[in-house]
Amino acid sequence: MNITISIGTRADYLALAHLHYRSGPPATIARVLVATIDASAGAERETPIGVLVVSMPTLSGSWRSGAWPGVFDVGTPAERARTLNRDLRCISRVIVDPRARGIGVAVALVAHYLRDPLTPRTEAIASMGNLCPFFARAGMTPIAISPSSRDQALRRALRDHGLDPVDLCDAPRVARRARARPALGRSLRTWADASRATRAQRHASTERLAVLAARSISHRKVAFVHTFARDAAALAHT
Repeated sequence: MNITISIGTRADYLALAHLHYRSGPPATIARVLVATIDASAGAERETPIGVLVVSMPTLSGSWRSGAWPGVFDVGTPAERARTLNRDLRCISRVIVDPRARGIGVAVALVAHYLRDPLTPRTEAIASMGNLCPFFARAGMTPIAISPSSRDQALRRALRDHGLDPVDLCDAPRVARRARARPALGRSLRTWADASRATRAQRHASTERLAVLAARSISHRKVAFVHTFARDAAALAHT
């Protein structure tokens, strides 16, 4: 089997987007890489088996001060934003067709991008990074991320209602508990409203909110960072 990686399109991402654990597309798309295998006999085109999406970085990131001290945490807010937009991109999606998992497609996609990145520095945030270490295998450095204030608040609310974060995976049970204890449902909606990533879902059903929250707080998030080797020496003095 011969795997080929090339520049892809938004359509390539959309073809596999339903396989990703995050709901909805990334806010921006700066580049798409697509992994394909050779077409079988009689096929008209190669078969996409994976995609990688690169996006603009978010303005805030607690892990950056540890990864690149004095780079993205100095200056005025406007100066920090300009530095981010100039020097950093985020790998926001890596999706592999389940039928092609276990053969190194994700590692190959990330390693391919890091050999010719859009910017000197690259980051990726994985909600289940400890379970899917392909970023590290491709050469990125893992950095543990402290839970966000909204996740911490939801953890406390769950504890008050006799629930653990893992209980959110049983969404019907959470919905039943919320019907008996409306404050639990309000805590989930407050959690959803505290981030742009989930704000549009704040009026969704309790079951839906439980699923979204489970993805956020059931696993410790990990940031993966990388500095392009060719520029590493120069960047160390910036």
